Amino acid sequence: MGILWMASYPRSGNTLARMALYQAYGVESRSLYHDKALDKEGLQGLGLFLDLESPRTRVHRLRREEQIYPVKTHVCLDNVKGTLPLPEEPAIYIHRDGRDVLLSHAYFIQAHHNKRREVQDILYALVHGIRKSSRPWNDSVMSWANRPRTAYVSYKELVKDPIGSIRRCVEELGLDWEEQEQGSMPTFEQLHTAAPTFFREGKHGQGKKEMPRRLRKAFWILHKEGMEHYGYPH
Repeated sequence: MGILWMASYPRSGNTLARMALYQAYGVESRSLYHDKALDKEGLQGLGLFLDLESPRTRVHRLRREEQIYPVKTHVCLDNVKGTLPLPEEPAIYIHRDGRDVLLSHAYFIQAHHNKRREVQDILYALVHGIRKSSRPWNDSVMSWANRPRTAYVSYKELVKDPIGSIRRCVEELGLDWEEQEQGSMPTFEQLHTAAPTFFREGKHGQGKKEMPRRLRKAFWILHKEGMEHYGYPH
């Protein structure tokens, strides 16, 4: 059977979707990354299986399995160097307002990778697509647009009804997993308490409020295509 890709740009709700998948179907998900922040906070007990294999080894192994395994990825589909999904492999793509995403990503980078830099400096680099280790948001989300065998879910929908929205995606893809008796998803407040820098606020519209006006204008010029495609208003 192989792989179900759980795909998104970073900070778009991928971890929340994986938790909901576990609560809905009892299926643990893997990741292309060793999520040190989750490992540190002990959140792997919520269906987030962590291992130390290299991404390429892990993907090749899972593709040979008889059952299907969900695997987290943030890959941009035009990244020739990445471990890319095969066209026939199903995917759930989680999207979020790019302004909220980049603001959250800037705080995450500052907290976990670059504590000496100001959040606004990191945000500037993300908006303008000049941070070497991050693909521009627009390029990434548009590489997944209109992909066959892909179910799309917004972060807003996911926060409102995590289990229901994931079940809709699974049904849309025709996966024959057996539904579990609905478990109890931790609230965002509980997740924030457990891992405050990973689950920061979870609110809608913070990017638009906190981005300086000049940066908001630059964001819209550079990322308008992705915002309009996924239905996010100016």
